[in-house]
Amino acid sequence: MIFPGNVVQVEFINDCSHTFHVNFIDSESSEEDMIIANLQPAAASETVQSFPGHQFAVYDEDRTFRLRVLVGQGHEHGDHVSFRITDDMIHPQKPVDVEFINDTSSKQLHINYLDPDSDNEEMIIHNLSPGKSCSDSNFDEICSETIHSFTGHDFVAYDEERSFRIILHVDESHRSGDTVTFAITDEIIASL
Repeated sequence: MIFPGNVVQVEFINDCSHTFHVNFIDSESSEEDMIIANLQPAAASETVQSFPGHQFAVYDEDRTFRLRVLVGQGHEHGDHVSFRITDDMIHPQKPVDVEFINDTSSKQLHINYLDPDSDNEEMIIHNLSPGKSCSDSNFDEICSETIHSFTGHDFVAYDEERSFRIILHVDESHRSGDTVTFAITDEIIASL
Protein backbone atom coordinates (compact mmCIF):
# COMPACT_ATOMS: atom_id res chain seq x y z
CA MET A 1 0.00 0.00 0.00
CA ILE A 2 1.28 3.44 -0.92
CA PHE A 3 0.88 6.03 1.82
CA PRO A 4 0.72 9.60 0.48
CA GLY A 5 2.58 10.84 3.56
CA ASN A 6 5.70 8.77 2.80
CA VAL A 7 7.45 11.22 0.53
CA VAL A 8 10.95 10.00 -0.36
CA GLN A 9 13.77 11.67 -2.24
CA VAL A 10 14.74 9.60 -5.29
CA GLU A 11 18.13 10.38 -6.80
CA PHE A 12 19.14 9.19 -10.26
CA ILE A 13 22.92 9.17 -10.75
CA ASN A 14 24.34 8.83 -14.25
CA ASP A 15 27.54 6.87 -13.76
CA CYS A 16 27.51 5.43 -17.29
CA SER A 17 28.75 6.62 -20.66
CA HIS A 18 25.29 7.53 -22.06
CA THR A 19 22.98 10.48 -21.58
CA PHE A 20 19.63 9.14 -20.43
CA HIS A 21 16.04 10.10 -19.63
CA VAL A 22 13.80 8.98 -16.76
CA ASN A 23 10.06 8.40 -17.02
CA PHE A 24 7.61 7.85 -14.19
CA ILE A 25 5.48 4.74 -14.92
CA ASP A 26 1.84 4.92 -13.79
CA SER A 27 1.17 1.58 -12.08
CA GLU A 28 -2.50 1.52 -13.10
CA SER A 29 -2.38 2.66 -16.74
CA SER A 30 1.30 1.86 -17.53
CA GLU A 31 1.48 5.30 -19.15
CA GLU A 32 4.81 7.08 -18.83
CA ASP A 33 5.63 10.71 -18.14
CA MET A 34 9.16 12.07 -18.56
CA ILE A 35 10.43 13.53 -15.29
CA ILE A 36 14.14 13.88 -16.14
CA ALA A 37 15.48 14.70 -19.61
CA ASN A 38 19.06 14.38 -20.80
CA LEU A 39 20.86 13.44 -17.60
CA GLN A 40 24.47 13.72 -18.72
CA PRO A 41 27.22 11.14 -18.06
CA ALA A 42 30.11 11.52 -15.62
CA ALA A 43 28.21 11.11 -12.35
CA ALA A 44 25.62 13.84 -12.96
CA SER A 45 22.57 13.40 -10.75
CA GLU A 46 19.06 14.68 -10.30
CA THR A 47 16.64 14.17 -7.42
CA VAL A 48 12.83 14.00 -7.54
CA GLN A 49 10.17 13.51 -4.88
CA SER A 50 8.30 10.24 -5.05
CA PHE A 51 6.63 7.53 -2.97
CA PRO A 52 7.32 3.89 -2.09
CA GLY A 53 6.04 1.59 -4.85
CA HIS A 54 6.67 4.03 -7.69
CA GLN A 55 8.35 2.69 -10.82
CA PHE A 56 10.57 4.49 -13.29
CA ALA A 57 11.97 3.72 -16.74
CA VAL A 58 15.55 4.76 -17.53
CA TYR A 59 16.50 4.82 -21.24
CA ASP A 60 18.65 6.63 -23.78
CA GLU A 61 17.46 8.72 -26.73
CA ASP A 62 18.01 5.91 -29.26
CA ARG A 63 16.44 3.37 -26.88
CA THR A 64 19.45 1.07 -27.05
CA PHE A 65 18.74 0.22 -23.42
CA ARG A 66 15.82 0.42 -21.02
CA LEU A 67 15.83 -0.30 -17.29
CA ARG A 68 12.90 -0.39 -14.88
CA VAL A 69 13.59 0.60 -11.29
CA LEU A 70 11.25 0.45 -8.31
CA VAL A 71 11.19 2.43 -5.07
CA GLY A 72 10.81 -0.33 -2.46
CA GLN A 73 7.76 -0.42 -0.19
CA GLY A 74 9.89 -0.41 2.96
CA HIS A 75 10.93 3.24 2.67
CA GLU A 76 9.61 5.78 5.14
CA HIS A 77 8.91 9.49 4.95
CA GLY A 78 12.10 11.45 4.29
CA ASP A 79 14.19 8.50 3.13
CA HIS A 80 16.75 9.06 0.38
CA VAL A 81 16.78 6.42 -2.39
CA SER A 82 19.57 6.37 -4.98
CA PHE A 83 19.64 4.64 -8.34
CA ARG A 84 23.19 4.68 -9.73
CA ILE A 85 23.02 3.73 -13.42
CA THR A 86 26.27 2.15 -14.65
CA ASP A 87 27.48 0.75 -17.97
CA ASP A 88 27.34 -2.76 -16.49
CA MET A 89 23.63 -2.26 -15.80
CA ILE A 90 22.74 -1.03 -19.26
CA HIS A 91 25.02 -3.46 -21.10
CA PRO A 92 25.08 -6.44 -18.76
CA GLN A 93 26.01 -8.90 -21.48
CA LYS A 94 29.74 -9.28 -21.96
CA PRO A 95 31.32 -10.90 -25.03
CA VAL A 96 32.74 -14.36 -24.35
CA ASP A 97 33.81 -17.43 -26.31
CA VAL A 98 31.73 -20.52 -25.59
CA GLU A 99 33.29 -23.92 -26.16
CA PHE A 100 31.05 -26.97 -26.46
CA ILE A 101 32.80 -30.32 -25.92
CA ASN A 102 31.21 -33.63 -26.85
CA ASP A 103 32.94 -35.98 -24.44
CA THR A 104 30.39 -38.77 -24.83
CA SER A 105 31.29 -42.21 -26.10
CA SER A 106 28.82 -42.39 -28.98
CA LYS A 107 26.26 -39.58 -29.26
CA GLN A 108 26.25 -36.90 -31.94
CA LEU A 109 25.21 -33.63 -30.28
CA HIS A 110 23.24 -30.68 -31.56
CA ILE A 111 23.46 -27.27 -29.90
CA ASN A 112 20.72 -24.66 -30.20
CA TYR A 113 20.67 -21.04 -29.07
CA LEU A 114 17.60 -20.40 -26.88
CA ASP A 115 16.08 -16.98 -27.63
CA PRO A 116 14.97 -15.48 -24.28
CA ASP A 117 12.28 -13.30 -25.83
CA SER A 118 10.44 -15.91 -27.89
CA ASP A 119 11.69 -19.22 -26.39
CA ASN A 120 12.43 -20.25 -29.97
CA GLU A 121 15.56 -22.26 -30.65
CA GLU A 122 18.06 -21.72 -33.44
CA MET A 123 20.51 -24.48 -34.31
CA ILE A 124 24.08 -23.25 -34.13
CA ILE A 125 26.01 -26.55 -34.10
CA HIS A 126 24.85 -29.65 -35.98
CA ASN A 127 26.38 -33.10 -35.39
CA LEU A 128 29.15 -32.32 -32.94
CA SER A 129 31.00 -35.64 -33.04
CA PRO A 130 31.73 -37.68 -29.91
CA GLY A 131 35.20 -38.31 -28.60
CA LYS A 132 36.89 -40.03 -25.68
CA SER A 133 39.27 -37.18 -25.01
CA CYS A 134 39.68 -33.88 -26.79
CA SER A 135 43.29 -33.74 -25.58
CA ASP A 136 44.13 -37.07 -27.26
CA SER A 137 46.52 -36.15 -30.07
CA ASN A 138 45.52 -39.29 -32.03
CA PHE A 139 41.86 -38.28 -32.06
CA ASP A 140 40.76 -37.57 -35.64
CA GLU A 141 37.15 -36.44 -35.23
CA ILE A 142 35.91 -33.05 -34.09
CA CYS A 143 34.81 -33.18 -30.47
CA SER A 144 34.61 -29.47 -29.63
CA GLU A 145 33.50 -26.28 -31.27
CA THR A 146 33.82 -22.69 -30.09
CA ILE A 147 31.47 -19.81 -30.90
CA HIS A 148 31.35 -16.13 -29.97
CA SER A 149 28.48 -15.28 -27.64
CA PHE A 150 27.55 -13.21 -24.59
CA THR A 151 27.01 -13.71 -20.89
CA GLY A 152 23.39 -14.43 -20.07
CA HIS A 153 22.85 -16.54 -23.19
CA ASP A 154 21.27 -19.99 -22.93
CA PHE A 155 21.91 -22.99 -25.14
CA VAL A 156 20.28 -26.39 -25.44
CA ALA A 157 22.25 -29.60 -26.06
CA TYR A 158 20.49 -32.74 -27.27
CA ASP A 159 21.04 -35.83 -29.43
CA GLU A 160 19.36 -36.82 -32.72
CA GLU A 161 16.80 -39.02 -30.92
CA ARG A 162 16.12 -36.26 -28.38
CA SER A 163 16.66 -38.79 -25.61
CA PHE A 164 17.95 -35.97 -23.40
CA ARG A 165 17.88 -32.18 -23.29
CA ILE A 166 20.35 -30.07 -21.31
CA ILE A 167 20.03 -26.31 -20.90
CA LEU A 168 23.43 -24.61 -20.68
CA HIS A 169 23.56 -21.10 -19.20
CA VAL A 170 26.47 -18.70 -19.72
CA ASP A 171 26.72 -17.19 -16.26
CA GLU A 172 26.87 -13.40 -15.92
CA SER A 173 29.89 -13.65 -13.60
CA HIS A 174 32.23 -14.21 -16.56
CA ARG A 175 34.36 -11.31 -17.73
CA SER A 176 34.67 -9.99 -21.28
CA GLY A 177 36.95 -12.23 -23.32
CA ASP A 178 36.57 -15.29 -21.06
CA THR A 179 36.17 -18.75 -22.56
CA VAL A 180 33.22 -20.63 -21.09
CA THR A 181 33.43 -24.40 -21.55
CA PHE A 182 30.52 -26.84 -21.51
CA ALA A 183 31.53 -30.52 -21.64
CA ILE A 184 28.72 -33.00 -22.26
CA THR A 185 29.67 -36.42 -20.88
CA ASP A 186 28.00 -39.84 -20.61
CA GLU A 187 27.85 -39.29 -16.85
CA ILE A 188 25.94 -36.02 -17.21
CA ILE A 189 23.44 -37.62 -19.61
CA ALA A 190 22.97 -40.65 -17.31
CA SER A 191 22.22 -38.35 -14.37
CA LEU A 192 19.26 -36.72 -16.13
